[in-house]
Amino acid sequence: MKPFKLELAKNRISILMLLTFFFLAINFVWCSFGLRTASDAQRQWGWMMLLYEMPILNAILAPSFVAVLASRIADVEHKGETLKLLYTLQSRSSLYHAKLALGVIFCLLLCIGQALVVVLTGKVFHFEHAAPLDKIALYFFFSLLVTFASYILQLNLSLFIRNQMVSLSIGIIGSFCGLFLMFLNQYPVLQHAVLWTNYVTLTLSLISEYDAKTRYISYTWCNVNPWGLLSVAIWMVVLYLIGRRLSITNEV
Repeated sequence: MKPFKLELAKNRISILMLLTFFFLAINFVWCSFGLRTASDAQRQWGWMMLLYEMPILNAILAPSFVAVLASRIADVEHKGETLKLLYTLQSRSSLYHAKLALGVIFCLLLCIGQALVVVLTGKVFHFEHAAPLDKIALYFFFSLLVTFASYILQLNLSLFIRNQMVSLSIGIIGSFCGLFLMFLNQYPVLQHAVLWTNYVTLTLSLISEYDAKTRYISYTWCNVNPWGLLSVAIWMVVLYLIGRRLSITNEV
C-alpha cells in the first residue's frame, strides 16, 4: 500500500479525474447528438443501438485516452529524473505494480462512467422497455478488460521509453486500427489479434436488418464471443509479464 500511496501523492489526481470526466462527457454528447431527433424506431431499439455503438466509440477514442492517462502517470519519474533514486528506496516491481493499481482505478472509473452514460442516455431520451442491466453489466466488464489491457501496453511504453510521443503515437495508431479493422468481419483472426478491435468483437448487439429506403435499422442480441475474451486475456497476461520483467531488468 505504501508505494500506491506514494503514487497518489506524486500524481495530480485532479488532472486525471478531469481527463476522465472530459472523456465521459464526449461519450454522452456523441450519443445525445445522434438521438436529438430520436424517432419511435430509435426509441424501440435504443438499448441495443447504444450497446452496439458504444464499443465502436471505444475502439475509436479509448486508445488515445488510455495513452494520455498512462503517459501522465509514468512521466512523473522521467521529468524529475527520479527513477534511479526510487529504485534505491523501493523494489522495482513495487513501483510498476503501484502504477498498475492507479491505472486500474481510472479504468474502473471510466468504464463505470460509460455504463452510467448508457443508462442516462436511455432515460433522457425515453427508450422503450426497461434498461437491460445484465447486458450493461457485461458491456462494463468487457470494456474494462480491453481498457485495462490497453493501459498495461501504454504504461509499458511510457515507463520504459523516455520519449512520451512514442506511447502517444501508439495510442493514436490504436484508434485508427480500431476504426479500420472493425469493418473487416471477414478476417476475425486479424480483429482478435489487434488488441483495440476487441472492443467491437465483444459487442453484445448487432444490426439484424437495414432498409436503405426508409433507413430503418433493427438490432438483435448476440452471444458472447469467447475468442475475443481469450484474445484479451492473452494480451493482458503477456503485456503484464513483459512489463514486470522490464521493471526488474531495465537499466536507468
